[in-house]
Parts: sequence; C-alpha cells; structure tokens
Amino acid sequence: MYFQIYLYVIPQNKRDLFLEIINKVREKYEHFGALEGEHIYIARDANPKYGCLGLTTVMKPARDEEIWMGIIKFENAKHAEEVLSKTDADPEVGRLYDEFVENFQVDRILRCEFEGPVG
Repeated sequence: MYFQIYLYVIPQNKRDLFLEIINKVREKYEHFGALEGEHIYIARDANPKYGCLGLTTVMKPARDEEIWMGIIKFENAKHAEEVLSKTDADPEVGRLYDEFVENFQVDRILRCEFEGPVG
C-alpha cells in the first residue's frame, strides 16, 4: 500500500469549510482511481508523552486551532502518480485548491508519503 498523509492546523471557526473542500476533493481522488480519497481524523492528544515529541511541539496550534490528519490510499507509488496526475489536471480540483489556499495556511501543513507494510 501507498499513503499520502497530511497534517493540518485548522482554525475551529473554519471546520465546516475545511471539510466541505476536502470532501469534494475526496470524491475527485476516488473518481480518478484512488483506493480511498482523503479521510480526515482529528488529533485528540498531540502533546508530548513518554519522552516523545508531540505534534503540538512541531505544529504549534493556537488555542482556537486543532490538528487534523488526512490520509489518501493508493496501491503503490506508480498508482499514486497516475491518480495524482489526473487529479492535479482537473479544473474543479484547481478551483478547490485556490479556495483552500485563500482560507488556510498551506505553509503550516506537514506532508509525507509512506509505503508498506515493511518487514
């Protein structure tokens, strides 16, 4: 499996707008062949514990902000590349991205890709 993971800092007063945009984009990912479009999860405890850093240490949310995670699932890296090239070329996705950038701080999003399971 291959996953794209996003960690967001979301203002509480923009929760509905965030979910509205993400849900529309999820449909596009799935239309273009992703195994699962972006599903969203909210952090319930992102503080340091057990000697580990917490996401609050890295992402530094304000009191009125929350940390959320999005996961998109693909078969493998090649499949992800194929789906993403179609998704990125879609005009509606481009419009949704512009709306997202107008309302959320993209430079505060952490993004990575994972492949596995390993071992």
